[in-house]
Amino acid sequence: MAGTKSAYGKLVSDLQNGVKINANEKIDGTLKYVKNYTGFSSKTEEQSGHYLALDFSDNWLSDNDPTSFSVELVGGTGGPKTLTDSDSFCVFRITDPKTQTVKVSSTDSTGTTTTSYILTDLVLEPEA
Repeated sequence: MAGTKSAYGKLVSDLQNGVKINANEKIDGTLKYVKNYTGFSSKTEEQSGHYLALDFSDNWLSDNDPTSFSVELVGGTGGPKTLTDSDSFCVFRITDPKTQTVKVSSTDSTGTTTTSYILTDLVLEPEA
């Protein structure tokens, strides 16, 4: 996602730097430590930490025209989120990139494709 795009009240550049989805099913880049991110969650315990913002409009939604498309942080608390052309980005709170993955499922006329993206190459900046 471009750094000037807003993600639930924060600029993506406030959340991360150099994040990209690689062809080898890995997501890498740097996640900044963020405090008081009330736009992400109303739960106090989820308002500080590291957040991964991903925009799927360029990668899948515009290229494949799926009938359904969902994204889930495996090891997270939110469950799968169905994305649409008008709502194609999501933000996840990353607590342990060694055990969490991002699972993407896309269904079109040929069937369903599911890919899990490894997060172990993400760098989590320490709390300032």
